[in-house]
Amino acid sequence: MISRIFVSHGFEIGSPFAGIRLSFAAMSAEYRQLLDATIAHLERLQGRGVRFLPASPEARATLKPSVPASGARLSPVVARPNFQSPSAPERSVPVSPPVEVSRPPVVAPAVVARPALGPEEKAAAYGELRQRALACVKCPNLVRSRQQVVFGVGNPDTELMFVGEAPGADEDRQGEPFVGAAGQLLTKIIQAMGCQRGEVYIANILKCRPDTPGQSAGNRKPTPAGVFPMIGKIGDVLIGPPNHHSYAARLHEIHNAQFSGMSFDRFKEKVQTVRDEELIARWKLECSKKTVYRLKDAPEGEVKDFTLAQTEEFIRTRIADVEIEEVTRAVLPSALARKIKDYNLIRMVREAWERESRFPMSVSFALRAAFRHLHLQTFKAGRNINFVTSVKPDPINPEKTVKHIRAVLEYLAAHPGSTRDKMVEELRPGAEKDSEAVREILNPLRWLIEKGHIIEFFNGTLAVPSHRQRR
Repeated sequence: MISRIFVSHGFEIGSPFAGIRLSFAAMSAEYRQLLDATIAHLERLQGRGVRFLPASPEARATLKPSVPASGARLSPVVARPNFQSPSAPERSVPVSPPVEVSRPPVVAPAVVARPALGPEEKAAAYGELRQRALACVKCPNLVRSRQQVVFGVGNPDTELMFVGEAPGADEDRQGEPFVGAAGQLLTKIIQAMGCQRGEVYIANILKCRPDTPGQSAGNRKPTPAGVFPMIGKIGDVLIGPPNHHSYAARLHEIHNAQFSGMSFDRFKEKVQTVRDEELIARWKLECSKKTVYRLKDAPEGEVKDFTLAQTEEFIRTRIADVEIEEVTRAVLPSALARKIKDYNLIRMVREAWERESRFPMSVSFALRAAFRHLHLQTFKAGRNINFVTSVKPDPINPEKTVKHIRAVLEYLAAHPGSTRDKMVEELRPGAEKDSEAVREILNPLRWLIEKGHIIEFFNGTLAVPSHRQRR
């Protein structure tokens, strides 16, 4: 007769025991509000990695329910409703003494003890149960995916039994529970207790390995089930509800994949826990999908599905040394830089953008070479603003020009940024626009601009090139 049973904690995805529902009696609105606030506070602590809470002896004593001593009699309590309004005068109302109401006694169902089976009868019952389990086809999805039924092994007459959740890949292949890595650890534990594996009894709650659609190995993609009032996220990346079993693993996965350059504590501080039904629905949809990786050039009969960790290991050991080159400087197109998801690369690109925004020397040098290749000239004017022109600026000495051209050059040197109309008004005040005096000022402008002696900007303003000497 088995007297002690050990059940491993946590249920495998797909197990009918994976979710336990608790029903609560109706509670007041104040109590429910306090309960929701307490649960939200505990979820926030869980999201920050807190696993235990301190509890003083006084607090634990307060939480213990008070149980009346055996044989103690509870005195009846009679509720006296108050029908008097608050503003009415007090009146003495005769009250009848409390009356105890007798209740019919509750009769417990009789427990009929089954007679103990003899050794032969027990062996026959055990064999019959085994045959029924081996021939079970009640779950078509498990029948299609399993290799064999995994029934319990060991001594049926032992006083110690170990119960697992469901068979894994190794157990499904060998037909014996706990033969994989977890089984090897269990065997060592049993031996450390002074027993042998054959002296105890080992079994699983499920006798068939849960089906894993779309994959040849590993656990089945979890299907979220339960009540998830909140969800954790960082930016646009969804982590999941803090009360879901995959939250901690998902937290480390995102940190290692995208934020490895940031400390884990700082990363957890950036995680937001929000109440959003749409995000929770989106997270459930993402959980129903599974991403696998395959080699492009793999033969048809040797196609293998890789997990993300297996893919990274494959690239690291077989491709990285040949295809990836370590450099100290890299140039990325802006469209590609905006699609980067690695935190370290994002931080490097952001720092590069900030440097160029403060002092765009690298961009200036790159553009200058590109403009020169296109036969375009760059120059500075005003407050060191860079301009591009198809004509090379060529300063000219006003003393070596005729009188009316010298007047134009000297005026623009003293008044950079002037327009044609303003220059004509200053040099030929009161003259008509089509007069000979105005044409004498405007006609040479086209030639002076084409030769680079005068610069005409995109907004119609005029200036003369500076006489800066190159170093």
